[in-house]
Amino acid sequence: MRDITIRESGMDFGPFDVSDVWQVETCTLYERIKEGVQIAEFVVLRQGKAGQPVTWIVEAKSSSPRPENQPNFDAFIEEIRSKLSDAFMLTVATRLERFEGELTNLPTGFQQMDLKTANYTFILIIKDHQDAWLDPIQNALVKAMKGLVKTWNLPPASVAVLNEEGAKQKGLILGTNQ
Repeated sequence: MRDITIRESGMDFGPFDVSDVWQVETCTLYERIKEGVQIAEFVVLRQGKAGQPVTWIVEAKSSSPRPENQPNFDAFIEEIRSKLSDAFMLTVATRLERFEGELTNLPTGFQQMDLKTANYTFILIIKDHQDAWLDPIQNALVKAMKGLVKTWNLPPASVAVLNEEGAKQKGLILGTNQ
């Protein structure tokens, strides 16, 4: 097992087993198709409570606008929705071999993942964000992601907005994985 850490938006994510994390933002496939496509930082495989694979699509930000700051807040939510959705679709499309020759560039955990039983969680992590500021962003992102969550029949808790402390509790921030 070889571990990798990812530095993004002033936070250190990981360590993750290299077979279970895809740095989609820096992969060659994204470089090839990126015009008109927004993408999240990385995608990581975790084990769900019932032992099924759960793919976490992670976007990290160093800050966010306040909900009352319109239209900046709406644009922010739309950017995050687009990044998370596009990363999800690119991951599944690559796994389904929609891009010739790219399956072998996916980490082995993704190559072996059973798409039929896999679940997906879309996570926004905002550095130095107070707990009280998370709910309005969570509510807006859940609303923005509703169509994708419903059409893929994902659990209601498939969208999460976390600060660094929440990310540590989920084992995403460096030094907290077990």
